[in-house]
Amino acid sequence: MSTSKGSRSADTGVKTPNRRETARQQEAAKRKKTRAIGIAVVAVVIVLLGCALFVNSKAIRRMGTAYQVDDMRFSPAEFTFHYYNNYYDYVEYVYTDAYEYANVLLPDTTQSLDVQMYDETTTWKQHFQEYCEECLTRDVALYKEGMESGFEMTADQMQKYQDEVEGIESSATALGYSNVNKYLARFYGPACTYDILKEQLKFLYYADSYEEYFKENLAFSDEEVRAKYEEKKDSYDSFTFRYYIVYADKTDETQYDSEEERAAAEEKALKEAHAKAETAAAGIHSEQDMIDAARADNAETYAEDDSTRREYDGQLLGSTYGPWLRDPERKPLDVGLFDVTVGTYVVMFLDRTDNGYPTRNARTIVVNPAVVDSADYAADESGAYDNAVAAAKEDARKEAEDLLNRFRDDPTEENFAQLATENSDGTNAAEGGLLSQAGKSTLTGEPGQWLFDEARKPGDVEMMWSENAGAYYIVYYVGEDMPYNMYLADKQLKTDAMNAWEEQLTDGITAKKTWMYALS
Repeated sequence: MSTSKGSRSADTGVKTPNRRETARQQEAAKRKKTRAIGIAVVAVVIVLLGCALFVNSKAIRRMGTAYQVDDMRFSPAEFTFHYYNNYYDYVEYVYTDAYEYANVLLPDTTQSLDVQMYDETTTWKQHFQEYCEECLTRDVALYKEGMESGFEMTADQMQKYQDEVEGIESSATALGYSNVNKYLARFYGPACTYDILKEQLKFLYYADSYEEYFKENLAFSDEEVRAKYEEKKDSYDSFTFRYYIVYADKTDETQYDSEEERAAAEEKALKEAHAKAETAAAGIHSEQDMIDAARADNAETYAEDDSTRREYDGQLLGSTYGPWLRDPERKPLDVGLFDVTVGTYVVMFLDRTDNGYPTRNARTIVVNPAVVDSADYAADESGAYDNAVAAAKEDARKEAEDLLNRFRDDPTEENFAQLATENSDGTNAAEGGLLSQAGKSTLTGEPGQWLFDEARKPGDVEMMWSENAGAYYIVYYVGEDMPYNMYLADKQLKTDAMNAWEEQLTDGITAKKTWMYALS
């Protein structure tokens, strides 16, 4: 944006020689005045060009204020650092916790964020800028409250900060950058420097550490936790059911002379799908009946007996058949029909449990295979890509096996935690791979099944491939913890308390942008 402004200023100046040429053709009496005007115009153009270059320079992005929260000021370079930091955190969250929705929750990485729409009125860049503003307001409030209360970061927290700073240096070297500033310019904006990174990271670590300190000191009685569970049990309970969808026949728009005819045909197809689902539902009296009915409707999609079976916490149930499943009067083998825009769902209720099983504490080491770019093999039909993927997976297996053997040389939780910190690709590596109070959905696939096997004993360890995560997992079982439903209720109480506290902290805080915000 700012570069374009500079270019327009420069373009204005190229017209000056024409004016000077015209001036030389005018009367001699006017020539002196015209020459003075020409010189003045050139001088103005030079000043404007100089200003444009200065405005677009890295230096000015490190000066002045782009965004101010109370008395704390952030330069364009500093704001841009926070912008990208929040963006990368969001991307990591999506890929870690909501990967199946990544194509919906993330923008197109092949296009600039300022040309993609987040919603009808906001681009993705504007969205992340607004999100960054909210985060900075919150972080400043936490930082100032912590400083006023005399809070100090622990030695472990300071060490994590130092480790991240040093890790960024190591990443820059590993990726072949001649100095860390060039690496930072690539990932955090052209004006970001090592000093800016260290200062702003320390600010964030302090704010987060104070928030963590406050949260750790929140405690609720068993009665309060139980009351919260009773209030939210429709969200916390687990629901097991089977379902399939009877699709309406698609209509070909080209076969109809008017929109009304096409709409009528679609409505007829939906009614026929509902009637078909209704006939099937009348003959469903057992789980096997449900399996057979789904398979009769679509043998390929429902070839496996468990292809219609689902088990979700109530909070994950949608609005289509969720309220029906959550109805306290619902009985096993009840069958319901639910119309949607593409057909009719046939749903069978099986069970509802209170999710009172014990959570598990564990530690994990995650080893991801090296990424193989399919674009490098676009013109290859010899199977080289598949071979490269297989080789990367085999290298990851060997690495995981080596780490497992190193653990077995000293089979203690402390050694496992150290190995995780130094080698794991998991997002919890900095915490020694710790999974605290894990529920059954925390680890999916084989790792999760192993962790919740009734035969599990503290100290058990196993290496396995996770098809869902596309990585090798080494899992160390620590032991049981509080019931999962009580964990959810306790977590909600803490979240509510934290939100109220942070809302109180940010109440009255003022934030404003300056003209330099456009340079961010």
